[in-house]
Amino acid sequence: MSVPIYILTFNCNKNFQNPDAIISTFSKSYPVDPFPEFFVFGFQEVCSILDSTSFEVVNNLLIELNETLIKSLRRKYGREYNFQTVSISHVGAIGLIIITPFLSKISNIKIGNCSCGIFASSLKGGCGIRFNYKTTDLSSSTFFTFCNCHLAALEGERNLQKRNQDVLTLMKGIDFGDGFGLIKPKNHCFFIGDLNYRATARIFNNTITDNSNEDRMIDENEELIIDIDKDELNLCRKNNEVFIGFDEPNVKFKPTYKYILGTQEYNMKRIPSWCDRILYQSYNTDSNVIVHKYDSISISDSGLLSDHQPVYLSISVPMDPPINIINTHGYLSDVDGINIDNVYLKPSNLDKARRILTFISDSTIGYALYSIGTTKGRFITIIGLIIFYFF
Repeated sequence: MSVPIYILTFNCNKNFQNPDAIISTFSKSYPVDPFPEFFVFGFQEVCSILDSTSFEVVNNLLIELNETLIKSLRRKYGREYNFQTVSISHVGAIGLIIITPFLSKISNIKIGNCSCGIFASSLKGGCGIRFNYKTTDLSSSTFFTFCNCHLAALEGERNLQKRNQDVLTLMKGIDFGDGFGLIKPKNHCFFIGDLNYRATARIFNNTITDNSNEDRMIDENEELIIDIDKDELNLCRKNNEVFIGFDEPNVKFKPTYKYILGTQEYNMKRIPSWCDRILYQSYNTDSNVIVHKYDSISISDSGLLSDHQPVYLSISVPMDPPINIINTHGYLSDVDGINIDNVYLKPSNLDKARRILTFISDSTIGYALYSIGTTKGRFITIIGLIIFYFF
């Protein structure tokens, strides 16, 4: 038996996204056959940095977004199915929403998150949802884990290595309270989001030599030399530097970043890159994994505002879990259980301490932005300074 799944990731570029635009744009990518058992939506930069430091603000925003997504599913499939929310998980401006019409098949739902931004702030990080899925006849069950993330940005070797480290930080630090991080034996694991890996080679047929600060626009319909093998993520995976034991479907779509808002033109302040990706833990070669569609969605005329394009995956995976890549001691391992580079994958006390640092960092960032960036905040700050000076 196979389990059809639909997954989408979208960086909102800190912009409010019109609900009608979400409904009309996303619904076009939903598959009809096979019909997914659950729908997974990962969002990054769903709000401003200031708003992202407030749990309540982000939570309310994602609740509204969840309602919009359910409407989009009803638009596609009608009211034959009763779409319900499995769970919502978030950290900073990063949110993960899972929806299903078969909620009775799902149990033991757990959520977790981890930050990996500057000073452990939630400017970057990841959030996860784990649950047990049972077949209709209850004859078998298996665990699924989904992680949505936003990794370190910008080009350059230093930032590349930071991204690789962020992946390990999230795999280890997202604690579901069951003694494991993202990687767990007999568990299906998916890793999605704005991974921010960049193209390391010039991908346009004309050489880009303009280093000015002006926006340089190149239409996405210009001839591109598509060579995904020159992509940082693929190169690192081939060298076993990151995502050991994970696979990604063949990337046949054009770079998803960086676009001029509302256009099909690339902004050449950044190297056009495949930043938005979806990976899954590797299955045995004889497993019946079927990739139905792995593609991006053009949003230039959709009403959605972002310098990224959404990426989605329609896939069917077997009930049998992937190849185990964590041994009994909690280390990343090969098929024989032998440690790989002594990479420890279970949450530790250090990860718990990181949460305290995250709270301090987010509170400091939030207070600073509120004090400087809002009229009320500046007024309160000035009054406070006057009181402090005279009293």
